[in-house]
Amino acid sequence: MMMKYLILSLFITPVLPAFAAIDGHDGIPYQGVEDLQTTVRVHDRLKASVRNYSSDNYTIYTQTGRVTIKGRVKSIAEENDIIKTANKVSGVKQVINNLIVDPNL
Repeated sequence: MMMKYLILSLFITPVLPAFAAIDGHDGIPYQGVEDLQTTVRVHDRLKASVRNYSSDNYTIYTQTGRVTIKGRVKSIAEENDIIKTANKVSGVKQVINNLIVDPNL
């Protein structure tokens, strides 16, 4: 019986790290509970602090405290405001800026 579990573990163990990297829905990487809470806090702070903020324009996700923000903004000032605000949120270790400035918005 013990040999059966040993053989099974030899096949399953190498596969486990691959599951940790699988993307969630819409290409957003899996977020643990703490990271998901951080994402929600960032979204809420941006909604309350950034003028004309709309969650439809941005994708925000967190992995191990690193917050990635993707989307389009009208100006560099708006981009700076978003990044500065996100950096102040509890649980944020780093903000990765994937925003694109598009004055034609």
